Amino acid sequence: MTILIVGGGIGGLASAILLGRLGMSCCVLERSATFEDVGAGIQLSPNAMRVLCALGIADTLRPLRCEPNAVTVRHAVSGKEIFSLPLGDAARHRWGNDYWVVHRADLVAAMRDAVIQEFPSAIASNAEVVSIAQTETHVIAHLSNGETVEGHALVGADGLKSVTRAQIVGDGAPRFTGKVAWRALVPRRSEEAGPTSLLHVGQTTVWAGAGRHVVTYPVRGGALLNVVGVINEADESAESWSRTANPTDFQDRFATPQFAHRDLRAAIANSREVYRWPLYDRAPLSKWSDGRIGLLGDAAHPMLPSMAQGAAMALEDAWVLAAELHQASQKHPPSLLDLNHAFDRYTAARQPRTAAIQRRATRNLDMFHRSGPVNAGLMYGTLKLVGRIAPALLQRQQDWIYAYDVTAIHPAPLTVGSQR
Repeated sequence: MTILIVGGGIGGLASAILLGRLGMSCCVLERSATFEDVGAGIQLSPNAMRVLCALGIADTLRPLRCEPNAVTVRHAVSGKEIFSLPLGDAARHRWGNDYWVVHRADLVAAMRDAVIQEFPSAIASNAEVVSIAQTETHVIAHLSNGETVEGHALVGADGLKSVTRAQIVGDGAPRFTGKVAWRALVPRRSEEAGPTSLLHVGQTTVWAGAGRHVVTYPVRGGALLNVVGVINEADESAESWSRTANPTDFQDRFATPQFAHRDLRAAIANSREVYRWPLYDRAPLSKWSDGRIGLLGDAAHPMLPSMAQGAAMALEDAWVLAAELHQASQKHPPSLLDLNHAFDRYTAARQPRTAAIQRRATRNLDMFHRSGPVNAGLMYGTLKLVGRIAPALLQRQQDWIYAYDVTAIHPAPLTVGSQR
């Protein structure tokens, strides 16, 4: 069975590895001419790590990963800890796997190299899909250069502005949230806060302030500091996580009395490679497929970054969809009914979980942007009290996300490495 995959991001590449190892022929249609070294840090919680370990990607990433010992929320002026969620050994003990932070480009490169090594002809670059058609037996992707590519099924892993989603669902444009993320990578040698800085304690830190917040953590083995500042803004620019911006604009927005801690100021002041990312979202979607076409990752359920689960959900999606399509592939060729059943089982398995995380991500972002000293004080005071009196409660709130083992719930006849 031949599967077309629209999009060469995390979900698309994971699908190619899994489907290829399960004996299916894949063609990843990536619109870019090259895989660029852009983006910033991403967090890989234990549920994501289970898939990466099963794929064999974790070993490749290990030299470039950082492993925070906690996620800590701090006051952006005083630096005082509001609450902390232990990671490291605590994550392995409670949730059964590591919690890593990496540069997104490093993860994509590791996955791309795995695809190329095992399935050399599986990636088609500079292949922008503009429309999709399907017949009783096949699906056809029409490219911007006039060419067509044909397969038995198609997976739309083409992100928030998915062409695949527009064709099979047609639910219009995504919604601007009124918030913008400013992302930067700061060379650690130029970060001037000194060895006692709160940026050097091996934590993922959320710096909380009224109407905005900043997240910092190291990537690339500690060589870079990932800095993301999210702020309420009215400018409804087109969504893009790769649009460069003026570092001075980023610094001006967060050089305020609400973000006065010297360590945070030092990191922001040293930002040189800055990207402006307007945040858009969509409501949870119930229909993920149409005939021989299905959606995956942000094309099905775009995630705001406030739960750090976008990559994890794409990896989980890829695992479940591969298991279901493998079952359908046992018939040669699979009928439309076979594929309908496979996509329906996949949607039923994934939609409730991803919808719940979408909603929680929206709530989290709103929570961190409570304006005014009274609202912010009540919220952070409550969190600090809970963290001091009942720290296990904070961990329990993450159990349903981090302890989830998609590889056990949806087993696939897969071992690490090529099955060819």
